[in-house]
Amino acid sequence: MGCYGGKAEIMNHMAPCGGVFQAGTLSGNPVAMAAGLATLKRLQECDYDALEKRTLAFAEELAGIIRSKGKPVQLVHTASAFTMYFTEEPVVDQRGSAASDADVYAAFWQQMHKQGVYLAPAGFECTFTSFVHGDEDLEKTLEAAKNVQF
Repeated sequence: MGCYGGKAEIMNHMAPCGGVFQAGTLSGNPVAMAAGLATLKRLQECDYDALEKRTLAFAEELAGIIRSKGKPVQLVHTASAFTMYFTEEPVVDQRGSAASDADVYAAFWQQMHKQGVYLAPAGFECTFTSFVHGDEDLEKTLEAAKNVQF
């Protein structure tokens, strides 16, 4: 019988009995666990295909606004995440992403931030949309991008 007195064998791998350390403010907290389970159940009802299509349409429109300002941008997209690289060449690997103009991204980021749009601070990180982002949020972002000066 293990440290946990006959409980599931897997628990005997956890500290203080075993070598796997697990800690955190809400680890195992019944309220946190119930909230997590309720969230997962709710997410099972969501239309992920629609979210992906919405994200791609939004990201393409955002990239189009940037291109209309004379800046090259490459869009890399999957599911509800996308990244824009300020470069002429398609980005398919680390070398391609390293060719992105970090100064242009910094200028874009700063101007978007001043307008209340919070993007990832580095141009190599993803932007994510979620089921919570409504039309108003996406439109605000597009309008802010239209105000950016390069």
